[in-house]
Amino acid sequence: CQLKPVWELKPQIITFHFGIPPHDIFQRAQELGILVGLTATNSNEAKSCIDAGADFIIAQGIETGGHRGCFEPNPVDDPCLGRLALLAELTSRWDIPIVAAGGIMTAEDVQASLNYGAAAVQVGTAFITTKESLASRSYQDSLLRMAHLETTFTRSFTGRPAQCLPNEFTRLMDMDPLHAADILPFPLQHTLTAPMRKMAADRGDADFQSMWCGSRFALCQEGIAARDLVNRLMTRQDIDEAL
Repeated sequence: CQLKPVWELKPQIITFHFGIPPHDIFQRAQELGILVGLTATNSNEAKSCIDAGADFIIAQGIETGGHRGCFEPNPVDDPCLGRLALLAELTSRWDIPIVAAGGIMTAEDVQASLNYGAAAVQVGTAFITTKESLASRSYQDSLLRMAHLETTFTRSFTGRPAQCLPNEFTRLMDMDPLHAADILPFPLQHTLTAPMRKMAADRGDADFQSMWCGSRFALCQEGIAARDLVNRLMTRQDIDEAL
């Protein structure tokens, strides 16, 4: 059901997180001329993506905000590679277009990714505080005013590891072993906490929202237009030519 609009609108690309979709999805996408991108956080996952028929790979570094794209819900052997280290490892082994993701906040970050062999970049956190963002005001203010904080990885909101700004809810759930043991698997935990998160956002309560962000969130710019942010990410001539 979720893919029905995709097949009707026929975008140029479609991407997947948390592993590899069924083969019939690849077939349908190929029939419609849609390129399929899969997320990988290490070389083993990247190989599985290539073997499955991915047209390109999204190399997700540990700096990335939100859900960790690991295939397994609770990986015990996640190497936690940074964006550039992951890019270096993948580009040295395979000749497939790679989109770099994780901690990309400046034109220099874009250029570094291209220098390491990325065909393109994927940016998320930098757009949360743009003029067009639909993130709650309290969420945006927290990113802009709490640069002194370090992000945390938590399963408390959704049941899968995700990087966010710490708040009262993450502290209550992650620091108490009894609460941590009660976290449901994804997506049940996500469904369970959704009403709480929405209510918190509506009330401007940052302590019970899932404020996803990457590790370099302190570089977010207040109220910048999305168009201007993209232009700033492409300010250097060599980047403009590469893209």
